[in-house]
Amino acid sequence: AHHRRWFAIATIFSVDFHIIMTLSGLKALNYVAPGVLVPELMNFVLPEVRCIELSCFLVKRIFCGIVGFDAFLFKLWSVAGTIRTCVQDDNEQDLHSRVFLGGLAFLNQLLGIVQVDLHVRSRIFSFIFGGEDSLVSEEERAIWQVWEAMLAQKTFETLP
Repeated sequence: AHHRRWFAIATIFSVDFHIIMTLSGLKALNYVAPGVLVPELMNFVLPEVRCIELSCFLVKRIFCGIVGFDAFLFKLWSVAGTIRTCVQDDNEQDLHSRVFLGGLAFLNQLLGIVQVDLHVRSRIFSFIFGGEDSLVSEEERAIWQVWEAMLAQKTFETLP
């Protein structure tokens, strides 16, 4: 019971704050990206199929796909509108800077869809605690959680 509190604190600071800081509709596409979707889907299928959890998982991912795709289309139309307005204004100096900045902002948002650091962290911990097959059993997941709880507790006690 003691380790659950520290694990919750570790999760808040290592995962939840990161997600909240970069909140965007486009981020919903992260959950349907093949590199994220397939490994998590395998957790519901291997070693046995858990139908209720799998159906909830699929409904959530379909919802994320719809929200993310809608946000993508909105941002794309916004950038296209900016480019169209710039071209119609015929101001050569302003044209390049506005198109460049608008395109750069859109590209930045697209590159941020897949949260690479959280994905890499999850994959590394899956390998460390799950072994070379990276399949984490319930016992290994408990060890993983206790390890994160102990790390959070030690960090809290050591740092000011």
